[in-house]
Amino acid sequence: MTDTITDPAICLAIQSQRRTRIPMVRFNPISPYSNSFTGITTNITTEQLNMRRKAEILKYESNRMPNQTNNLTKKQKWSRLVARPNRGIPQPDPNNPVNCPTNIPISTTASGVPGPPMLLYEDPNIPLYNFIVTRSYAYNVPNENAYWETTVNTNVGLYSGIGGGVFSLNILPSINRPQYTYGMSIPIGLHVEGVNTGLSQWTNTETNILDINIRTASLFVYCNGKNITTQLTGNPTLIKTLNKHLTVTVPYTDGQRFNVTQPIDNVTFSGINLFTSYIYTFEFLIQLDFDIIINGFAISNNPAGFNANFLAYAYANMTPLIPNVSVNCVVNAPSPAIPLYAPTLFG
Repeated sequence: MTDTITDPAICLAIQSQRRTRIPMVRFNPISPYSNSFTGITTNITTEQLNMRRKAEILKYESNRMPNQTNNLTKKQKWSRLVARPNRGIPQPDPNNPVNCPTNIPISTTASGVPGPPMLLYEDPNIPLYNFIVTRSYAYNVPNENAYWETTVNTNVGLYSGIGGGVFSLNILPSINRPQYTYGMSIPIGLHVEGVNTGLSQWTNTETNILDINIRTASLFVYCNGKNITTQLTGNPTLIKTLNKHLTVTVPYTDGQRFNVTQPIDNVTFSGINLFTSYIYTFEFLIQLDFDIIINGFAISNNPAGFNANFLAYAYANMTPLIPNVSVNCVVNAPSPAIPLYAPTLFG
């Protein structure tokens, strides 16, 4: 007979932890045929890699025996050289060493290598690939110094008045204190697109002014799926008055589509005091409320009131993956574009 978990809080904690589980880093071997960062080919062939590996094997470096000539020290080699009987060959002068050429191709027939005859050589410019491969893979290795795991949702699209999740915080069994105070920085941006003739507010026949004002940013905290925002201690400020504007000049051209994407600012919330039991998973949602004004006329910010001719929404945890765009319009504010900081949750 198996035990059944009936406590709703524990069930919600397990569900939240499964949703926010961070996958392990995937193993990606480095290819010698191209640069892993730029993708530019290295022009190295399989034959060159095989020859480099053969040259390394024929050194017999794996057997560190002192009586092997190729593993002697410089002093041992010199001692053997000068101890040889003089057979009419001039002895080398230790004060004037001769630099002999290296990388001289030698036939396999002279090296006792079986198989068809071929030339052996060592090219130090070719990397030694797949010679001795020793890999270790992390698999559920606990970090005793980690007290929580975070999951960051980036480039979250938000309509005005509709919240979206930006962070998840999963408390780990190694947590060392019953309470922690957290803060977070959330980069926000705006996107607007439309057609001049899509709305009756496009009254000017030369230029039109589009203004979007983000009035407030509100943060909501959930614990195991339950909204605990009003239960937080310390009265943290979770509603920020912003009054951040995106102002755009749109030249009038009948039927011409425009669009603009612009970072606005970073919103920081701090003083969020949370109980840190390892069965808790916290989720943070942000809601932006903004007004849309065209030529001084406010229009509905309800997405149901939009159509194919006009659309406006915000980004939370906006990253550089969303490029700045201004097509068939001119951004008046913010100018210059405010650089956004990486989305961060800190404790």
